[in-house]
This record gives sequence, structure tokens and C-alpha cells, in this order.
Amino acid sequence: MKKVHQLLIALQVVTLSCALTACDDDGDDLIGKWSGIDGGYDVTWEFLPNGQFIYTETDRYETYRQSNNTYTADGSNLRIDWNIEDGVTDDYSIGKYSVNGDYFTYTYTWHDGEGKWDDDEEYTITLKKQ
Repeated sequence: MKKVHQLLIALQVVTLSCALTACDDDGDDLIGKWSGIDGGYDVTWEFLPNGQFIYTETDRYETYRQSNNTYTADGSNLRIDWNIEDGVTDDYSIGKYSVNGDYFTYTYTWHDGEGKWDDDEEYTITLKKQ
């Protein structure tokens, strides 16, 4: 009986640890490169483990790369601070994200980093893991 009790406790510990590790609340599921089409441009969003975010946009003529961005994720909430210069965020997007297999979806609104304007319109982008 004692062994059964010990086995049940061990099973509960394993179950709890699996549940805790499956619940990603710090954006680890975002890390990597995601690509797709946005507004007619080929885009790549790269989330680095150190909180940096790199945005690349390519059309027929040129490639634009912006690497002075950061991101923070908490649960399904995601904020991306865009174009940070001298510690000042030009603007930011904030919203909800999900990762489903090889696909990342982000539904967000835009905001001015200086608080001068907010765009209440929601945008959604879906990108595929590279």
C-alpha cells in the first residue's frame, strides 16, 4: 500500500510539472523567424531570446531591415516596441498572439510611443515559422 501511495504522489508531481512547463507565459514559443505577406510585402519577424525583435520587409526593389525593436510577452499578451532610438520608442503595437503549430497570429492595435495618438483599429497578421 505504501508503494502505491508513493507511486500516486510521483504521478501527481510528474503531471503537475508537465502542466507547468506546457504553460508558456514568457514568449518562448515566439522565438525564431516567422515570415509571410503583409500589405504586399514579404516580411520576416524574428524574435530573439534576449527580447530583441528584428523586422525585415522586402519588395521587388529593396530590403528594409529594422533591428532596434524589442518585445515583451506575458501569457497571450504581446507588446512590440518599434524603432527605439536613444531609449525612446517611436511607436508600439500591443495585442494578443497565438502560436498554433508552425503558425503565429497576432491581433493588435498601434500606439504612438510619445502618447500623441492611438489607433483603435485592430490588425491581424499570420506568419509561418521558417
